[in-house]
Amino acid sequence: MPYLRVYEEAERAIQEYKWIESEKAGRDLGVDAERDWVESYWCIFCRSRLVQHLRGEAFFEEFGAECFGVFSERFGELKELLNAVLERIQHGAENLDLLRWGCQERMPHNQLLRVLTAADINGHRLLPPLR
Repeated sequence: MPYLRVYEEAERAIQEYKWIESEKAGRDLGVDAERDWVESYWCIFCRSRLVQHLRGEAFFEEFGAECFGVFSERFGELKELLNAVLERIQHGAENLDLLRWGCQERMPHNQLLRVLTAADINGHRLLPPLR
């Protein structure tokens, strides 16, 4: 499996976004379009790559080997909870959001904490690309 880089993928996404938005506007939007992408899409883009990494679907160097595939084989007995949590993480949910959700849905607190600890959202934050 090739090693990927979040920032390289982000750069490609930024350039594609800039091209599409510039075409729509009929002029080169330049750095303004790049900044717009970072403000609008960076968090979700980064979270999506983190979830891929945690599931073992793609290895991203920025997240490291220690958590790669942490959810690919372990946590089998928590598959339903795991999928629900990872979906929410991918869409930008934070730990507090997930804990509130877990309480509202009457999720087993210890199981939810086990999944959140393994995901380590806060430990995997990446700064957005500088523009």
